Amino acid sequence: MAHTNLRVCSLNVNGMRDHSKRAQLFTWFKAKKFDIVFLQETHCKSYSDSTLWEKEWGGNCFWSFGGSRSRGTCIMFRDGLPFNKRMFHYDAVGRLIVLDINLYGCSYHLLMCTCLTIMRNAYSGLMNYIGGLSGIKFLYWVATLIALRTQALTQ
Repeated sequence: MAHTNLRVCSLNVNGMRDHSKRAQLFTWFKAKKFDIVFLQETHCKSYSDSTLWEKEWGGNCFWSFGGSRSRGTCIMFRDGLPFNKRMFHYDAVGRLIVLDINLYGCSYHLLMCTCLTIMRNAYSGLMNYIGGLSGIKFLYWVATLIALRTQALTQ
């Protein structure tokens, strides 16, 4: 059965290398009780950064690494959210994450792309991957594309 009160946030954080800024962001996300948070421009450059930041967050995170002064994307899940990851893909430059999960009896296809050039070049391939426009809810589309497609799981 689908959970109808899923709380989702998307934010360009313009870097979160500073510990106090990360702490403030994580506190705010938790206070707002977001289940899934899509972050752009994290400036997370390595696995060691992501490991520390995920520990500070307390939940699961999926990263596409950028540089220390630009790029970097992340999809964060609140601690205790009962999802199962089926597939995770990211690009090598910190602009794209594709994540398939099962959550509350539904299959979710999460897509985050933060560069208009990549979106234009990859749009048809991405739409083919997520099954065309049928059933897709575009949560945010300006300089960032976040698409969510759900499908009820069969018993």
